[in-house]
Amino acid sequence: MKLRKLSRALGLALADLIRENYLYHAGALTYYFILSVAPLTVALIHISGLIPFLKDIRVEDILHTLLPESASKLVDEMVRARPRDSFLALCLSYLFSVGLLRNMSRAFSYVSEGILGGRGEIFHWFAAPLLTLALLASALLFFVSLYLKAVIPGTVPFLSDLLQILPGTLYLTLLYSLFLRRRVGMLSVLTVSVFVSGSVLLMQALFTWYVLNIFERSAVYGSLSTLVAFLIWANLIFLSILLGARLIYRLERP
Repeated sequence: MKLRKLSRALGLALADLIRENYLYHAGALTYYFILSVAPLTVALIHISGLIPFLKDIRVEDILHTLLPESASKLVDEMVRARPRDSFLALCLSYLFSVGLLRNMSRAFSYVSEGILGGRGEIFHWFAAPLLTLALLASALLFFVSLYLKAVIPGTVPFLSDLLQILPGTLYLTLLYSLFLRRRVGMLSVLTVSVFVSGSVLLMQALFTWYVLNIFERSAVYGSLSTLVAFLIWANLIFLSILLGARLIYRLERP
């Protein structure tokens, strides 16, 4: 793919994003994303407490970096949750995930002018668990990359960086491919997936920097501002995904 064509398509897609106000659709996707992830997190933490070779202390340490004062209490309550509560949490997560896909289908159809989206109701109910499992696999690969960078610092920088971009690229390629309604070149889909994955990784780095530098300095406003920053970060991620859908449209347009 020619660099000139890609840069021109990206410029037009960015202009479309500003002119058409994609923030409305990104906000709706952020809302359903939070509603689906919150109960899923509760269920996964409870399940991890039932697996002998997983240490709860690691989960607690991770949450302790984000919620210093309430991490222990939060994890203890989640681990002590009854199986019935975990099952209800999974059902709620599944229900909201279907709503997320339904809104994503509408948003894709709008920003790509029919190239993506417009799927039927049955598709949303069957695609939700598939995309959830793919997201968990992508998250696992991402944490493997962080583990490699921490354990083997400086020895395999290219491999660790590649593993950070690769999960997002594979997941976005699957996401865009599932919503395609017309024949689109896979090179366009892969190029857009790499671009969006890199953008998300950059926003992840900025959010991490904020948590480590600003959050630690403000005991009163740190928690509140971190929550607001997380909502903005999630909104920007979905905005990037919608930008990718528009970029596919611009690349495929004659």
